Amino acid sequence: MVFMTFIVAFLKGHGTGPGGTTASRVVLGAASITGAFAWARPIVRLHNPRH
Repeated sequence: MVFMTFIVAFLKGHGTGPGGTTASRVVLGAASITGAFAWARPIVRLHNPRH
């Protein structure tokens, strides 16, 4: 969450409007959710190679 705050401050500092900052939050949120699902199975396999 803190990292996203810094990204918004960076975007605003470069003149990005509210739509751009909202889009960046949506993209980062979607990437976080997708990454969690994408990495779940490989992480389980590291802890228990029989799965």
